[in-house]
Amino acid sequence: MKRALYAIVALLLLPVIAVWSGVSWILGQSGRFAALVALVIVLTLAGLCIFRDSIAIYDLPAAFAVVLLLLTTSFVPKSFLFHVTLVVAFLSYAIARHQYSFASSSTATLEVALTACSCAGVVWTFVCANSLWIPANADALHHTETAVYKSTLKSAPFHMTIVAGLGTVHVPYAGPSKAPPSNVVLIHGFAGGNALWAAVRLSQLRHGYILILR
Repeated sequence: MKRALYAIVALLLLPVIAVWSGVSWILGQSGRFAALVALVIVLTLAGLCIFRDSIAIYDLPAAFAVVLLLLTTSFVPKSFLFHVTLVVAFLSYAIARHQYSFASSSTATLEVALTACSCAGVVWTFVCANSLWIPANADALHHTETAVYKSTLKSAPFHMTIVAGLGTVHVPYAGPSKAPPSNVVLIHGFAGGNALWAAVRLSQLRHGYILILR
């Protein structure tokens, strides 16, 4: 009975897991990838509007391209507030452009799609460029990790370096000089694992050298 119940629950969760995985994949892309895909879609729709329906709508894709460029390049200092301002300004412009130019159009399907895709593309690029779905800042993590070491290891020396692309932390042997030290190697994820060993394995400093790969 329990197995059948577990199977039913698993089947019910499959769509949720699939949707969550899809959203995670989409929002976890790089900002430049999102900008490129969005730009191709918007330019395609704009081309259809211009050449098929003879609608002069050059300004919207041009503004869209400029906003994407500012969101994904280093021409201006990267600032979250500046990016938010860009996104809000473009959304306001795109919606106003649609309301005053296309609301009464008899062939508004493409125009609606163009406006919707341009707004969605800017928001998608903004989320990806600022890593909002999975925020990861190496400098902030390194600073937090160092603070954990200093508070838990106290007077014990430690050295944080990068060897062959791997972040390493070396804690020298702190036991009696006559006892032969052993080597302890820990391999785990970034920051969280280091905070764990620093808090609960301080006693190992008296048994040998500790080398952490993260």
